Amino acid sequence: MKMIVGLGNPGVRYEGTRHNIGFSSIDRLKLRIAPNKEWRKNGDTLLCEVDLSSTRLYLLKPQSFMNLSGKPVAVIQRFYKVSVGDIVVIHDDVDLSFGRIQIKLGGGDAGHNGLKSLRAELGSGDFCRVRCGVGRPPVHGEHGEEAMVQWVLGRFTGADAETADKLASEAAEASLLVCEQGIAVAQREYNRRAL
Repeated sequence: MKMIVGLGNPGVRYEGTRHNIGFSSIDRLKLRIAPNKEWRKNGDTLLCEVDLSSTRLYLLKPQSFMNLSGKPVAVIQRFYKVSVGDIVVIHDDVDLSFGRIQIKLGGGDAGHNGLKSLRAELGSGDFCRVRCGVGRPPVHGEHGEEAMVQWVLGRFTGADAETADKLASEAAEASLLVCEQGIAVAQREYNRRAL
């Protein structure tokens, strides 16, 4: 059994934002591998179960807002008895340049509240991360934290929206490759690639 979690915030207000690249990516993945299945509401999570060859794959979109993502994910993870090492999390990352994907196993949360919540609720950070680079805001200074919040909650526009679409699709393929062929194969394929 494998689980792929796309991180984001629920609601129209957050659609198309940098913080929701995980949602965008997992939506594309579901469209690719289970186009005729609907998301099923399960507690504070949207869930889709897919059989891929010999693997049962659970696609999740937590609906409890980014900062509390861990709790609904942990509920599903424990119910289906998926090990933490078999979880793949797709999320935005301001420390990667826009359009880059990097796959890694484990690590800290680097200030990402969704990852922080997941680590706390799962009792471990030893899950795979598909990091989607959204870059940093162009202006820092005394309002750095406020600028960062506005940046990640801001929408992709113009040419950036096209790049974001491609990024979401590539992250979907990368997460699927992790599940089918392992992290090392996916890292070789994606970690040095630029869109």
